Amino acid sequence: NLNDSRLVLFHIGTQPTYDAGHIPGAQFLNPLRDFAAAPAAGGLSLELPPPEVLDSVLEARGVSDHSRIILYYSDGHFTPTSRAFFTLEYAGLAGRVAVLDGGWDAWKAEGRAASTEVPAPRKGSVTLRPRGEMVVDAGWVKQHLDDPKVAVVDTRDTAFYNGAETRQTRVGRIPGAANVPFRTVMTEAGRFKDPAALRGILQSAGVKPGETVVTYCHIGQQATLVWFAARLSGYPAKLYDGSFQDWSARRELPVEAPALVVRDSMLVSAEWVKERLGQVGIVVLHADRNRATYDSGHIAGARFADYSRYTTAREPATNELPALEQLVGLMKELGLSYQSRIIIYGDPIPAARLYFTLDYLGLGGRASVLNGGLAAWRAAGGRISTEAPAVTATDFSPRPWTFLVVDSALVLSRLGDATTKLLDARSPDEYTGKKHAEGVRPGHIPGAANVDWTTLVRDGQFRPASELRTLFQQAGVRPEHEVVVYCQSGARASVTWFIAKYLGWRPRLYDGAMEEWGRSAALPVER
Repeated sequence: NLNDSRLVLFHIGTQPTYDAGHIPGAQFLNPLRDFAAAPAAGGLSLELPPPEVLDSVLEARGVSDHSRIILYYSDGHFTPTSRAFFTLEYAGLAGRVAVLDGGWDAWKAEGRAASTEVPAPRKGSVTLRPRGEMVVDAGWVKQHLDDPKVAVVDTRDTAFYNGAETRQTRVGRIPGAANVPFRTVMTEAGRFKDPAALRGILQSAGVKPGETVVTYCHIGQQATLVWFAARLSGYPAKLYDGSFQDWSARRELPVEAPALVVRDSMLVSAEWVKERLGQVGIVVLHADRNRATYDSGHIAGARFADYSRYTTAREPATNELPALEQLVGLMKELGLSYQSRIIIYGDPIPAARLYFTLDYLGLGGRASVLNGGLAAWRAAGGRISTEAPAVTATDFSPRPWTFLVVDSALVLSRLGDATTKLLDARSPDEYTGKKHAEGVRPGHIPGAANVDWTTLVRDGQFRPASELRTLFQQAGVRPEHEVVVYCQSGARASVTWFIAKYLGWRPRLYDGAMEEWGRSAALPVER
């Protein structure tokens, strides 16, 4: 059908792959950009565009009422492809859209023709009839939580479903949701599993025959792959497009908070590092305020991460995150990438603050802190060097997660909120107001509990997880809480924030801290 004038082919993947060769006549499509509503301040990501916007996009690409649209993927872009399919069916083009199973790899494997020519644009004329019944909102989901004819399916990876990780406001899942991780519906060869296998996957997760499957994920992208699989296997299906970004932000809606799981990979021993030092991809960072300490002896091969490069003073606070451009420049200089396995060591504050910074930039899942720092390394007989290694700069591109950092307005809005727990990481004397900095009102943010960061450390190392958890429990922190940590300037809070994350919470940091809060007469303080 390549020569059929009604055929419209869309290549969904990376631009370099498309430029190197594609199915003849195919146009490059980025559905996450071209088929999405314009982002709004404080709004949701990847929402369906208004019909008039989608109409103009499709017509500019030659789509008409008589068109037959084929989507195919490259570079593992399964979920953008299913998102495009969903969008086109939602627009009223059902029956005229299909996915090429196996995508570009399957086409090449059969030795079929390829082209590097970009087809000349042509004008189409299409009439869209949006099918609103395909999409549900938070109110609909809440109303059907106990409906025996509806199966809510969480399509995120198990770590997010179980609460070990989150990218949203709260940890957990929609109550009663089954889990079908989106990757499980595809074969290793990049094809959809057959309908019988897909039905087996859904039923193993608890979806009964005949139930309407309602899928969600982080922002409504991964969920479309399982939505597609449900349709392929014969289930009626709908998409909760707002997904967990919407549900978790609506604090009146319930979230099922699983048991907290210690993130063991965040805190590693000297022996663990010794076994891996020198392996491809391992990057060791010496976090410190003082270069002289690094020059006098550091872990062999370690690179110096200057504390002043990943913190900055911004009146009235003295330990704010620097501008994104400055942080990206530092990451490039340190030779970091998303393939790096990063090990941080140093005194607790510089080390924890660097981990927080990496997490903010999207590298948290690639990083660990050496428990006990350089002293533990020496005690384990680790090799010490005074030579600074040559570092090849990388072309690092950040994935900033602004959720991690909160401002005074958010903290003020959460005062008295039973789902939020504020933690003050300062000393008891600062917390009670017996001691305070000049110009800062004595006391703490109302409702905050005190978890002094120094109590988390013993003999130069972080205490065992069981003891750390007891300290948090004694402060009234529960598994379902959203934890917000602060101190005087944001430095000490980084340590308490790090341990809260290590213990299983997904904490946030009020970086302005008491230097900002305590200087504003409009913000309440209690002693």
